[in-house]
Amino acid sequence: APMPVGASAAAKSDRVAVQFFLTVDLTDTAAPFVARQSGTSLQLRQSHGWLNGYLHASSLDDARKQYTAGKELSWPLVTPHEEYLFVNRHGKAMPNPELRVSIEDLREPGMTPQQTELSIVFVRWGGRHRIGESAPGVLEKETADPSWGVFGAPPSDWYMDAVVKEGVMSHPLLGQSTRSCEVLSLFLGSDADLRAVVTEAKQLTAMMSGRRAASFWMLWPADFDTTWESESYLGFVDRRKLFAAQRALEATGRAKSAFPHPADLYEFITSKTWMATLATQSQTMRLPACVMASRDAILSSSRDAARSAMK
Repeated sequence: APMPVGASAAAKSDRVAVQFFLTVDLTDTAAPFVARQSGTSLQLRQSHGWLNGYLHASSLDDARKQYTAGKELSWPLVTPHEEYLFVNRHGKAMPNPELRVSIEDLREPGMTPQQTELSIVFVRWGGRHRIGESAPGVLEKETADPSWGVFGAPPSDWYMDAVVKEGVMSHPLLGQSTRSCEVLSLFLGSDADLRAVVTEAKQLTAMMSGRRAASFWMLWPADFDTTWESESYLGFVDRRKLFAAQRALEATGRAKSAFPHPADLYEFITSKTWMATLATQSQTMRLPACVMASRDAILSSSRDAARSAMK
């Protein structure tokens, strides 16, 4: 991954125009993202993909001669072009960084590559507290329930970082030497942001440059009151607003839901409706027999709700 080494201070005359593949550590809270925003309240933030920039060397050939794969200090130093706005995960502007990148992630600026094959957008938790930290600086992934595995729960930064590093960047058509992808994050920090996805879906997908686009919904639907400020139930959002947002992106025909499921199926599974529909086959399906009752009916009278459901 590129190694940030500070804000740019080199004179333009010392730089050679290049294109480089930006690679950001998604677990780094101080990671720089490239902001994309075009008449929208929401902002896409790019962590991976090709950018224009400047090489701090006399030539690309000279950078190749000095490059040693195992020594990051020998990696070429690049500065992104001034056309880009860099922000942190909260959307706060950052200085244009200097980055060290591997030689494989550099190419001549005059190349006319094919359109990026795939745009991936992680729809992510942007609430007050970060998922995976039980206290400031203490990572739950090191001490929490191991049933989530080494990378933690899907909404966590570590899980998404692993999806990119071990999945996308290892794919023969998207990663490896091809580098034909871009990774974007859509951080949501309020119910208003969820509603904005519905109204701004077309503008958001228009800012994705890939030939195809896929959305990864790294949030959990909840049927109880949720909050973006509390340290409890991180990653849980109102299910109605979540599925409305997901369906809005799907309806553009541009960004299919790749994870965990398309909206209709995701809602069906998490609602547990499927258990009731298979109740008549409980023995063969090895499921507990169950019925459906509304929350309002149960709160009004659990006895009457049960009597009505069993009719």
